Amino acid sequence: MTIAAILETLVGASALLVGVIYIVGGLIVNLHLANYGVTEYQILRVKYFVVGITFVTNAIAILFLASIPGFLILTLDFYVQQLFLIASLSASVLLLWVWAKPVESERRFLFTWRFWILAGSVASVYPLSVAIRMMIVPQMTFESGLMLVAGFLTGILAFVGQIYVYARHLYARPNSVLGSVDPIGMGIAVTVKLAIKEDVMPALRELAIPVQGKLTVGPVKLLDETDAHYIIGLEDGKHMRAMKIAKEAVLAILYL
Repeated sequence: MTIAAILETLVGASALLVGVIYIVGGLIVNLHLANYGVTEYQILRVKYFVVGITFVTNAIAILFLASIPGFLILTLDFYVQQLFLIASLSASVLLLWVWAKPVESERRFLFTWRFWILAGSVASVYPLSVAIRMMIVPQMTFESGLMLVAGFLTGILAFVGQIYVYARHLYARPNSVLGSVDPIGMGIAVTVKLAIKEDVMPALRELAIPVQGKLTVGPVKLLDETDAHYIIGLEDGKHMRAMKIAKEAVLAILYL
């Protein structure tokens, strides 16, 4: 293979990776906003790429953990390996089940980083072992063909389950290590006060937005923003309501 062909392959693979990271980031952000009934798909947003990078970095760490038992499985009998297929399928289904559950308590194990890493690792063991096997022994047999199909489908299910649980229960939530500090790409909401144009204030009062003084709204949570709107969160007990405010109506933002 020539140098030009190698470079062309690398460029193509890099473009594909960037595209996947961008799509994953956009999916996570919008799955999170969908909890509040808001979706904001936009073609070009740097935030999507940053969020995607953060998720993929964590997913790679999970694959690293899964690689150890993934290598060990290769030494086992074909039928014994299917027990790990059942375990990976069960963990993937569990991830999707947890995604569909409402967050009742931040302290519940099912809604923590530890659960996500554990379940994601178990879900990834069998697909990863199949990938390793195909790289070491690329010859296709009936058994390896069955394993390839099962590994591919389980891998897709595991990846989707990890994305959905991450978007619903981990993204934009404080954690025990960093608290409410927001590393770039984690999406933790910022508390702010907004200075609003005077002619807009009556409409905000009608919507029961917390108004302070003549022009000030807040404190509220700044969840996200688009080209035309700020998406703010209004805390109502244990729940959060979301609202869009046109950027042209906002005079200033005080970050608290």
